[in-house]
Amino acid sequence: MALFNEEFREKVKDFFSIADSHMLNKLKRGIVVDENDCTSQFTSAVREQFPNHFPITIKAYSQKLPATIEQEWGVDGVILLVDHELNQGKICLFEAKIDRRNWDYIQKNSSPPVSHFSTQLKRQKVPHARGFIVWEQFYTASQANSLCFMHNVAIEHKGEPTYDTIWRDADISAACELQRGKGLPVNVGEIIQLACECTVGTPFSIDDVAVHLRQIPPVASALLIEKQAPELNDTLDEELKRVFSEKREMKPRRRFS
Repeated sequence: MALFNEEFREKVKDFFSIADSHMLNKLKRGIVVDENDCTSQFTSAVREQFPNHFPITIKAYSQKLPATIEQEWGVDGVILLVDHELNQGKICLFEAKIDRRNWDYIQKNSSPPVSHFSTQLKRQKVPHARGFIVWEQFYTASQANSLCFMHNVAIEHKGEPTYDTIWRDADISAACELQRGKGLPVNVGEIIQLACECTVGTPFSIDDVAVHLRQIPPVASALLIEKQAPELNDTLDEELKRVFSEKREMKPRRRFS
């Protein structure tokens, strides 16, 4: 069963697409310079798109991960989509990459040589197997919106990770074409819409979403999007605060409440 109603799903799609465009405009102007800044700006911009009268609440969380912390699941952000009236939620995870000479590199001191992105794709198999929605998001200032494709599309394009060939522009283009060939969008807003429609990913009860949150490794950014209802409570907000503070013993870089 789809989360929210059709009108809300359409608006949420637009909010994400507009926020993505705003962030890429800042990237083009040099206001943001790395993928962590881009992801933080993107999630913050999504929050700012939701008007106060809109019957969906949104909270954004962000933290600076120490250089010694390696993302266990190979992702930068988590997005929770929750409909309390249905007692259902979807868990979305994404890995962000920023436009540079190459999107990928050979990991230092790897023997044999291994693509860094391929190690992230390998780690993403854990949340993907649990029914979470996992996609790769490429920030490029030359596009109106980021280019996105699903985790399984990345695997299909370049094979089972890991490997010793890096991802280049041609790989991103080919993976996007493969995504489109499956009838799937490459726009982040439209991917969020598919998640809300339950076209992709597994729906979980809200209690199960909270359980999964306790198991999610450190990530840099998160969004919690909940449809207002009498059943709305602070359970998921408290779990996210724990992920971004007490549980990880890290100070959040920026948090909205």
